Amino acid sequence: MHSVPSAVAATRQKPGRWRAAITAAVGAAVVLSALTGAGAAPANAADTTFFVDCAATANGTGTQDSPWNSLAAIQAPGGAFAAGDSIRLKAGTTCAGSFTASGSGTSAKRIVLGSYGTGAKPIINGGGGVEAPVTLRDVSYWTVDGLEVTNIAAAEGKRSGVLVENTGNEVRSGITIKNLDVHDVTGRSDRNAADRYVSAGIQVRLPAKASGLTGYFDGVTIEDNSIRDVKSMGIAIVGSPNGDDTINHNRNVVIRGNSVLRAAADSILVGVSIDPLVERNVSYDAGRGAVNRGAIAGIWAYTSANPVLQFNESARTEPGPDSMGWDCDWGITGSCTYQYNYSHENAGGFYLECLTCFGPAQTDTPQLVVRYNVSQGEGIVNAGSGGNAKVKLEMYNNTLYNPGGAFDIRLAANSVVANNIFVGSSLTRFDTDRGITVDRNVYHGFAGPAADVNAINADPLFANPGTGRDGLNTVDGYKLTAGSPAIGAGRIISGNGGRDYWGNAVSGTTAPNIGAYNGPVVAKTQ
Repeated sequence: MHSVPSAVAATRQKPGRWRAAITAAVGAAVVLSALTGAGAAPANAADTTFFVDCAATANGTGTQDSPWNSLAAIQAPGGAFAAGDSIRLKAGTTCAGSFTASGSGTSAKRIVLGSYGTGAKPIINGGGGVEAPVTLRDVSYWTVDGLEVTNIAAAEGKRSGVLVENTGNEVRSGITIKNLDVHDVTGRSDRNAADRYVSAGIQVRLPAKASGLTGYFDGVTIEDNSIRDVKSMGIAIVGSPNGDDTINHNRNVVIRGNSVLRAAADSILVGVSIDPLVERNVSYDAGRGAVNRGAIAGIWAYTSANPVLQFNESARTEPGPDSMGWDCDWGITGSCTYQYNYSHENAGGFYLECLTCFGPAQTDTPQLVVRYNVSQGEGIVNAGSGGNAKVKLEMYNNTLYNPGGAFDIRLAANSVVANNIFVGSSLTRFDTDRGITVDRNVYHGFAGPAADVNAINADPLFANPGTGRDGLNTVDGYKLTAGSPAIGAGRIISGNGGRDYWGNAVSGTTAPNIGAYNGPVVAKTQ
């Protein structure tokens, strides 16, 4: 159960009209930090590239031949950068302080903060003296690409590496954060702290519902970033001041291809968004180094409509309340789908559902779908929803291998648990009352519940079980060999996604295999 502050049920409002061009007044208000450099800015012209070499001894004018030599020296022409502009930091250099965006690009001409030259990624080091070394506040169509960012301090505080923030009533669009190396950010890791949920390696933040402000982002892409040793979260999309719900929610959010290592809390948290896509990310060792770890999960969603989380890996989330690999949490509406993911050795188990634990009461009956995932060394499914009847879990065609431990399966009323393979040492709990359907699962190492009248209590005959390592492509040991009782023995499920974990087709009219593998038989490799 994640201790995010409670809020009332979300009331969506129609978005306000986005201004096609930001006014000069707003552009002047969102300025670069410390515009007091000695060098004069180049003339204001379209599609201008500005250069910064923080290793230069003398400050220049922002041209490549005469670069600015610090972040503080940067002067945007007229107080704001224009569509098509780019600000380039020299590779292999370190800039102290912070950069705050000014001006907005367009969909055709974005503004870019990036690098030039050859060598290591340029570093922006906040030194713990700023909330974030890179801040995009109330701007649109910016790309931050190919930098190293750090913000380390002696004591914890409200800090991030990159902060993307909407503080008003406007719709801001087109934010891309990619190819960054974000590390050693000393944010807040005490779960009881007031600013615990607004400290992250990369953070996107909206005004809280209580503020009355309606702004949000339409188009946020966070991809191919490396994040490590940050407090508290790796990547977080939240409401301010501490993860609250918001009046309006983000659209077109994609979090893809990121690796998060040793975040002191959750690796990836996607909230306050409509139809967000979270895919091909890695979470390792979440919870490491926290002052007070509290309730965390590897990769999870809250206060969002229809989140899809797929092709992700979550491993070794450290002990504490929850500590699962995956979690559909408070305020989810519509649906929440986990598919084609791999989790292993998470201290709190495979999956958590906590829709009403701390947030608003449910206003609909969310469809929770957990399908074609592989789990190794995890025995807990905690999907009881605190007794809430307005929840339905559909958990099917997952492979859960936990031979050294017991299974504890807690389910909400009317859940469906079918076509899964459970390999474990024993069974401590498996809910089957309150309209729960349990059908055609394979159980090995213990007998399945009596309610599963089509249960198969037999060895599933995996190719080489228990050999999964770090990496989505390391689980071929869970493919099925000749003679497996799971072959073609599953319940037909319509709307099943059309594929298995490995990409093999799954029919909606022919009985599938049981478990996450629906391909041809393979030879044993053990």
